[in-house]
Amino acid sequence: MQRIKRGQLLCVIGLAAVGLLLPAQAADDAKLIAQGKALFQAKICFTCHQVDENVPAPAGIAMKAPKFMGGFFGAKSVP
Repeated sequence: MQRIKRGQLLCVIGLAAVGLLLPAQAADDAKLIAQGKALFQAKICFTCHQVDENVPAPAGIAMKAPKFMGGFFGAKSVP
């Protein structure tokens, strides 16, 4: 019986610890997105993927990759 209570207590403590960590991860999303954008631009993907020059990143537009079959799409797929 004590094992069950001890296990339940450890589960509650573990869930509380995870719950405290979740908001910290959400706060890092903007930083992670900025790092991803910088990595994307540093890898010079624009040389192979023809995109609108007025758009700094391909989100929301279709990219054409001449060496690959099919296309890649951003947030808003373009037929």
